[in-house]
Amino acid sequence: MASPSKAINSTVNPIIPGFAPDPTIIKHMGKYWLVNSTFQFFPGLPVYHSTDLTHWTHAHNAISRPSQLSVLRSSADLITARNPDAPNTKLCFQGGLYAPTLRYHAPSSTFYLLCTNIVRPDRADQTVSEAQNFWITCRDLEVGEWSDPTYFEFEGIDPSIWFEEEEQQEGGKKTRAYVVGSRGPGPGTKINLFEVDLESGKKLSEEKTLWEGERKSYPEGPHIYQEGGWYWLLIAEGGTHEGHCINVARSKELWGPYESNPGNPIVRAVPYGEDVQCTGHMDLVEGEDGQWFGVCLGIRRSGEKGVRMTHGRETFLTRVWWPESEEGWLRAEKVELGVEGKQRDGNCVPKVEKGRDGLDLLWVREPTLGDYVIEGDGVRVKVKSSKGDLSQWEEPVSFVGKRQRLTEARSEVTLRTDGAGKGLKAGLVVYKDEHRFVRIFLDGDKKVKWELLNKAKDLADSKELDHGITGQDLWLQISYDEEKYIFAYKESKGAQWTKVIEMDHAQLSGPDFVGPVIGVFATGEVGQEVKFEDFMVDIE
Repeated sequence: MASPSKAINSTVNPIIPGFAPDPTIIKHMGKYWLVNSTFQFFPGLPVYHSTDLTHWTHAHNAISRPSQLSVLRSSADLITARNPDAPNTKLCFQGGLYAPTLRYHAPSSTFYLLCTNIVRPDRADQTVSEAQNFWITCRDLEVGEWSDPTYFEFEGIDPSIWFEEEEQQEGGKKTRAYVVGSRGPGPGTKINLFEVDLESGKKLSEEKTLWEGERKSYPEGPHIYQEGGWYWLLIAEGGTHEGHCINVARSKELWGPYESNPGNPIVRAVPYGEDVQCTGHMDLVEGEDGQWFGVCLGIRRSGEKGVRMTHGRETFLTRVWWPESEEGWLRAEKVELGVEGKQRDGNCVPKVEKGRDGLDLLWVREPTLGDYVIEGDGVRVKVKSSKGDLSQWEEPVSFVGKRQRLTEARSEVTLRTDGAGKGLKAGLVVYKDEHRFVRIFLDGDKKVKWELLNKAKDLADSKELDHGITGQDLWLQISYDEEKYIFAYKESKGAQWTKVIEMDHAQLSGPDFVGPVIGVFATGEVGQEVKFEDFMVDIE
């Protein structure tokens, strides 16, 4: 593999690389705060901050306690993808935590974070998933102590909130809170609005449809803004992949009627070959110099007809402009790897808040945290193995990892093999969900194996070395660039790496909700202690 390209890892966009879909953003006290969705992973809803919209720090996770809510029933359903260029490809429709919205309520000095938890049926006679909509609150984003959820009634996804201050006859002001969301089922969803009580979450009004969108194809991710005497309604449409775009409507009254922008979409779907595609789900924020920006999700695709979508959906930045006259419309710049007026120092990996080592670690669904000992920001991991393997979701899986942020880099771990028992699998894996992963590991016969599973593309492959490992340590490595993963091992620290296999990213990537998470795992037996050392992700 060629030496890493600094340019590939250091472009301004994506501002949050890797697994970072559905961004929401606010500005408060000189800082920008941004949150992404996480689906079946724990902890959920990472919170980042920045002073320049370009360099970001992972501050905390809004869902950090298993007691807050459950993402246990967050399996991924395989459904037929609508991509005409890949007719046999299936979409992995994830459960768990969907697109959040972050907003600040100044009168109460409270931050509200709204989200949807998609919960899969737990009985064979149930076929419909439940959308549990909620908000959590926080008084200080620097500290990051979030409340337990307040649930509210809404049969849909992507809830956002709008606060309206009303003058009272007896003096003073009263806050009214309105939830706007994408009312299901799709694809003919509608953007609905209703009033809620901030104390209880109780619905205080009937729902009203504000807009069915321009294309009437999965209108979702709505946000309301007020500018120039208008209420502006910004939404995504067309599904979150090839047809994804951003449309806008406006009204003089909150409840409508809303008129569509004749120039929609303001950010459109782009053809294969463009650096950034599938852009949508935008939120707006004002920059320090008065220039407004939008953060949105997008996908960097490569290969013929964009077959490689290595990182999945990431967070991108682009400039937007409010109209200069009442007749004008909101405009947005095309989303590209560069942003005028913005530069990046160093690579694109977000830093982790000082004193909060391990903040960027991820587990699958509901881990048994007592089975893990984490030291040195995850460099050393001691874990008790699980019976449940990576290819299922009903039982706990002994896995912990980090998002793959860089395009050209490598990830490594040292596995202590002296305790490996019969039936145990332990090693290094690129994981997306129970249907899609690729791994290199040591089995119970002390042989190195490689395995690929991608049910979305009907792919299953494996390779086993013909000799066993004799030492007490095994070094495992996954290196990667724009086109491929290379899996290798060695049996002593000073030895050369032995390549096991090289594979194209296209074998693992596809129309994803999530992105690659590189981690260590130990499965096949219950309760066997496995030690990993020198675990590092994205070494340049």
